[in-house]
Amino acid sequence: MGTVISTKLTKGGQTTIPQSIRKALGIGAEDRVYWTCEGDRAYVTAKPEIPLSVTSARDFWHRIDQAEADIAGGRVVDAAALSDVLRSM
Repeated sequence: MGTVISTKLTKGGQTTIPQSIRKALGIGAEDRVYWTCEGDRAYVTAKPEIPLSVTSARDFWHRIDQAEADIAGGRVVDAAALSDVLRSM
């Protein structure tokens, strides 16, 4: 497991990324970070994952079907709802 550092959320749902983490990720003021939520874990990265390229129309529609199945299966979380959950913690 990597470094674990605790930070606190403000009433507005904001937090500060610790200096050691900012340095490790090579990020500074005005840089953008990317949040990923998987189950009960959230990850922050300095660069988004590069999406796989779509190789054909069939591949495109397969990915659409997968996305719709994820939505129907409840594997997609509304950002506003997630923010409310995080604020209540």
